[in-house]
Amino acid sequence: MAGGAARRKHTGSEAWLGWLNGIALGTCIYYAISYSLFLPFACMAVMFFGAGLLPLGPYFALMATPLIRKKYCRFTGRNRLPGYLPGVSVALMGLMVLQLPESITYYGLARAKSEDQATRNHGLHVLRQYGNRTIMLRACYGGMQNNDFTLQPFNLLAAGDHGSAINSEIAREIYYRVTGEAFNAVPPPKFFTRAGRWNDLEDEFVWDDGLGGEQVAGRVKGLSLLSSRLDATTEPEAGISYCEWTMEFKNVSAQQREARAQVALPPGAVVSRVTLWINGEEREAAFGGRAQTRQAYQAVAVQQRRDPLLVTTCGPDRILIQCFPIPPGGGVMKIRLGITAPLLLDSPVSGSFVWPHFLERNFGIAGDFKHALWLEQPGADKQMAGVHENLAETNLSTSLHVTQVHREAVDKVWTPAETTGQVIQQTISPNPPASPERMIMVLDGSVGMRQQLPEIARTLDQIPENVEMAVIIASDKQPPLKTELRKATAANKAALQHQLRTLKFSGGQDNLPALETAWDLAETVENSAVVWLHLPEPFLLSSESGLIQRLERNRRQIRLHEIQLRSGPDRIVEKMDGFSMVEHDLSLAPDQSSLARLLAVWSGRTKTYGYTRQLTNAPGEASTQPASKHVARLWARDEALRLVRAHQSEAAATLAAQNQLVTPLTGAVVLETKAQYDQHNLKPTDPKTVPTIPEPRHLMLVALVIVLLYLKYRRPAANA
Repeated sequence: MAGGAARRKHTGSEAWLGWLNGIALGTCIYYAISYSLFLPFACMAVMFFGAGLLPLGPYFALMATPLIRKKYCRFTGRNRLPGYLPGVSVALMGLMVLQLPESITYYGLARAKSEDQATRNHGLHVLRQYGNRTIMLRACYGGMQNNDFTLQPFNLLAAGDHGSAINSEIAREIYYRVTGEAFNAVPPPKFFTRAGRWNDLEDEFVWDDGLGGEQVAGRVKGLSLLSSRLDATTEPEAGISYCEWTMEFKNVSAQQREARAQVALPPGAVVSRVTLWINGEEREAAFGGRAQTRQAYQAVAVQQRRDPLLVTTCGPDRILIQCFPIPPGGGVMKIRLGITAPLLLDSPVSGSFVWPHFLERNFGIAGDFKHALWLEQPGADKQMAGVHENLAETNLSTSLHVTQVHREAVDKVWTPAETTGQVIQQTISPNPPASPERMIMVLDGSVGMRQQLPEIARTLDQIPENVEMAVIIASDKQPPLKTELRKATAANKAALQHQLRTLKFSGGQDNLPALETAWDLAETVENSAVVWLHLPEPFLLSSESGLIQRLERNRRQIRLHEIQLRSGPDRIVEKMDGFSMVEHDLSLAPDQSSLARLLAVWSGRTKTYGYTRQLTNAPGEASTQPASKHVARLWARDEALRLVRAHQSEAAATLAAQNQLVTPLTGAVVLETKAQYDQHNLKPTDPKTVPTIPEPRHLMLVALVIVLLYLKYRRPAANA
């Protein structure tokens, strides 16, 4: 405007034109500083390639703006125009204020990745108070691996001595520490918003850094769950359930995609069947050693890009599924998981089936998507009745979904073993109350625990008074904050409740140091228990070796009761795979918390029932009932875990593979050709030996087979 006024020799607006020229000059100065690090490259590009004028734009403007001001002064006969320094100051201050949130975020990120604890905690505090979550989320997907700290001088100044590129793994940990959420629990950011014309190509430039690995990693564009059906059947008298989960994944992007998900199984469950549809035909998996199956998957899926599916465990009652490649351009891949699980018995005549659900996934699920659930169970007239539901993903995964199963009070069943003349006998019996002498409670200090705190404080009233108790809070402070050991009298519990209500929670906290402190406090007394109340912890923020060492050398039989208050992945729980002293406690009643149920069990107000399965030479007692092979599968699971604890890993892996089970030492993989199986010394399962969901017309035949088995084994027992 000042230039146009100078050309027209216009007068009368000197004041506001002077201000506008000053603002323009301040803007030029700001962007000249911002692009200063590009200046050498731009100059070389002009000299050698004839390109690079765009980064020089702010410098041309910086030279032209004072000349225009000087020309206008000459035409108007004034020595100087008003608003020069104020206009420059207003522009610089305004642009710097707009830049401030980004610079503060870089300042916090640069310090939050420091190895020095004090520096790291300072950076986390800054990010929790003032950080920009969009910038942090962009860093989780690799948005700061291009040395963003040095591309902006203001960010470089903010980062100081700590400035450098942040790789995605570090950024993801920082994001969790700051927000208390996993980065892949929220929609991914728009990567190219700075150059909006690239938004249409976003799908093509999002690299899947978790391909073929053992982590779910981030959401990938264009991949979604197309369909999901869960078909389950129960044997109430045997306390057994079998569920088949059939899923289809669809990929609308232009790249091949890998679907990955963590699935929570029912307590005590085991995967006993895995299939993949190849060219429209359902193919059974091969069961083998964990390393063996993963190596086969990576060789065929990642290197040859063929059609495999891999299922492995990733913690107690948790599995990781991954299948690749899902074809681009609308391609679909279909898989099926078979899950054998015991019913959770809360009385001799009632049990509960807990439906499996996703803990973590790298694919999208539409807001109106429904899982189709169907459970077959005998009715009052012994006829099979179906329970059908269409359940939204939020209802299935965010809260425990349970179906009640009625049964007769049968306490013993059996099934033939592989060896002739032997059977596997299962006994159901009540568990005796087991109140500990000392209880150390570990509370996750993450921000999401705020809403859980009132219920936890109220539940403390139920702690038996003869128990010695203390509470340890997992927080950034070192050592972890802990209360004094004291008897659970009414006065002491009231004082503890008051302390809990004054606690402040922030970000996502590392629970490992607090667990180690709690274990050390518990192991000084026989019959102690550590109760860990926590939210999902999607990252290992410190080494787990100290806690694992304590679990391995547990000579005082300490129990670790793990209670996760919200669905999601937990890397600490994953490391506890195979440890019998770790108990995953949950409540089946919607009006009772898991902690309240555990305390009610300790006090004897609530009874629980357990299963004992053993291999015996007896052909079966006349008072017991025959059951399906699922009893044998659960026995093999328990026996394999016992062998792991006895350091007989080879025998455990062999037993689990022979019984076609996915355990901490075995996995299941589906390959495309016989040559691929032979190359990795694997053999696909015979379809005749896998469990299936019987069609309604076949149920009477199944019942007839069980009756014949019962008569066959009862006769020798009666003669004896």
